[in-house]
Amino acid sequence: MYGLPPYPFFLFGFAGVLGASGDWRERRAHGLRGVPRLRRHLWRMCFAFLVATISFFSIRSRVARVIPDSLVSPAVQLAPIVLALVALVYWLWRVRRVAMKLPQQSQA
Repeated sequence: MYGLPPYPFFLFGFAGVLGASGDWRERRAHGLRGVPRLRRHLWRMCFAFLVATISFFSIRSRVARVIPDSLVSPAVQLAPIVLALVALVYWLWRVRRVAMKLPQQSQA
């Protein structure tokens, strides 16, 4: 399509189908509450952030507009992508399916 490779279209199509199938299952199960809902939200937000980060920092000319050309190196381009991936993994691990401990309220 317009000289672009087909794999990005398949990647975004797969991510969309995956999200839509998850939404369909949730609607059949009468919605999510609590930790599973937060996990779904974090997965979607962090995945979108990762895609935006990869889209921007993978092209040297875009990075050179923001960072001086003398500082642009493969490590500078790769660091934000790795940080976004680490954030995705960290938050999904932090809010895993284990029930979160809430502080006890004192009853007076």
